[in-house]
Amino acid sequence: MKTIKLLTILTFALVSQAFSQTYLGYLTSDVSITDSTGAKVVKKSKKGDGILIYTLDLYGKDSYKVHHINGNKDGFLSRQNILLVKSVPYLAQTQDEIKQAIIDSEMKMPVLKLYNNTKGKLSLKFGNEKIELKPQERMSVKMNKGKYYYKLAMEGQQAYYGVEVLTEHKMYDWEFYLGK
Repeated sequence: MKTIKLLTILTFALVSQAFSQTYLGYLTSDVSITDSTGAKVVKKSKKGDGILIYTLDLYGKDSYKVHHINGNKDGFLSRQNILLVKSVPYLAQTQDEIKQAIIDSEMKMPVLKLYNNTKGKLSLKFGNEKIELKPQERMSVKMNKGKYYYKLAMEGQQAYYGVEVLTEHKMYDWEFYLGK
């Protein structure tokens, strides 16, 4: 009986370690990822940068252990600066294999997070992509990385033209409104 209990406990412990939960997210503001003490800056990061959160277990009062995807740096970051996007279960392998598999499959394409904070319909031509946004509509669009010329138009308003370079593992947060 003791052997069966011990075997059951060992099996549960191995299964718990083999299957875990990792999360993907984006930074909600410009922040510094620090070492475990919070004293040394490991990576200065920009709003919208993609990150991998190893676990939702807190370190200290409110920090997660994270991996900055484009900077390829590990460190700690306050959970208040993170927008969780997706949980990703994985079968434990080496840490590098886990990171690369999740990063490549889940967040490689840049994301445009759009918000039409006006009372009129907006038209956005982004490269060859045509996007229509109704008043107060929010939308997320995955794009390929690259340089895009765009045109933003609204009836009764002068069109706005611009250029944006989209990089992998990044979220771009755009809010459209009429100036005073």
